[in-house]
Amino acid sequence: MSVFYGKVIELQDIEQHEGQYGMRIRLSAAESFEYVWAIDNATAESLLAIVDFDGIHKYRLSRHTVWDANRRQYIGYITKTRRDQSIRYPFVCSEAFIHNLNAVQRVQHLDEIHALPFLSLTYAEREAETLQEEEEPGRNQQKKHKRQRLPMRRVAITALSMLSILLLGSFDALSLPVAESPGASAFTAGTALPAFQSVRHTAAMAEASSNPAPKKLESEPRPKVSSEPKLRPQAELKPQTELKQQTGTRPQTELPSFELKDAVTYSLPKGYVALTFDDGPSKYSAKIMKVLKEHQVGGTFFFVGENVGKHPAAVRAIQESGYSIGSHSMNHANMPLLAYEEQEAQIKSAAESIEAITKQPVTLFRPPYGAFNEMTEEASRAHGSSIVLWNKDPEDWLTRDRDKILHYVRHTEPSGSIILLHESQAVIDALPSIIAYLKDQNLKIVSLQ
Repeated sequence: MSVFYGKVIELQDIEQHEGQYGMRIRLSAAESFEYVWAIDNATAESLLAIVDFDGIHKYRLSRHTVWDANRRQYIGYITKTRRDQSIRYPFVCSEAFIHNLNAVQRVQHLDEIHALPFLSLTYAEREAETLQEEEEPGRNQQKKHKRQRLPMRRVAITALSMLSILLLGSFDALSLPVAESPGASAFTAGTALPAFQSVRHTAAMAEASSNPAPKKLESEPRPKVSSEPKLRPQAELKPQTELKQQTGTRPQTELPSFELKDAVTYSLPKGYVALTFDDGPSKYSAKIMKVLKEHQVGGTFFFVGENVGKHPAAVRAIQESGYSIGSHSMNHANMPLLAYEEQEAQIKSAAESIEAITKQPVTLFRPPYGAFNEMTEEASRAHGSSIVLWNKDPEDWLTRDRDKILHYVRHTEPSGSIILLHESQAVIDALPSIIAYLKDQNLKIVSLQ
């Protein structure tokens, strides 16, 4: 019997029968089999808002899921590929979906797959089994009887599973618009991307719902999911360079900070907010830092490697003042369009250019445009950094207007947000009022670490 190590779950279609959704998947390892996976309606509709089964692109379900403490939602990921291009999209999923995903990941042998109650063989596979039985009448009777019992057993258990999923009334249907949020707002003007990349991506996902979670839920703990995937904390990440072994310490500062634990972060817990600044260093960097210092709040700068050599004094001043510095790739590359080695070089070169000035390890990485795939994650993790995205985007790069930037911040729910800003005069002009507003909301404005 083949061992199912290195499983790949390809999503081929999403079907509906009598009000119940099912994902048609191909499960591949040493062998490939097609199944129908019964899923709850909310997860199915969130996926349907992303996928387009056009016969050209392929979709692969990721084994990774995260908990969005800000929106109180579970987030799964699906990777869309065509030839050598791929990009990963988020979708809102239920606790039941995560349980079943974990069950698939634990399977090592084919007979264990057959026993999963939420999976059933596709029509083609059932026909193949029937034909095989007719052609081999002398095969082991015990195996035959077992195979004959399995369909009815799966039908009965699947029905119970589907009933239990439908009874999970705790899933918040208001979360569905997350998959409908347009991702174009997070892309820099003038950047040409494949059509499927401008639809939705991780950076815009938590902004989509205009209805914040009920306040009564804010203090509730995260729901417990058995066998929930564990995200790797930064403490377990592989060091990037020998510089990470140095004993130098970060300057002592009273600025508020928040330590990130997840491999990918796009929101913070309630009560916190992070102001982040992309595309520097530039002539505006020191001015932004001055405003932050005057108001004694945290801030995080994501520097493009090729800009670091142009403004080394700004990099040094920001680091010495206690603010966090992350990398934004070497030359603002669109990561999913690159091979793994190229992505690795983008992350490594940018970090080394910063570290040469600060003498401190770079442990934060923000992919340009918020676009990344599993290779980006792997390269980031291999070099000791975690990916930092965002859930609030005032599109300051597009408007270049102080009032519009401020209006956006004042008309969104700021608690738990990571706000995306870019280094510009408009941001400098808006920053004092933004900080005053966030303080009025009793929020702690932190540097990310």
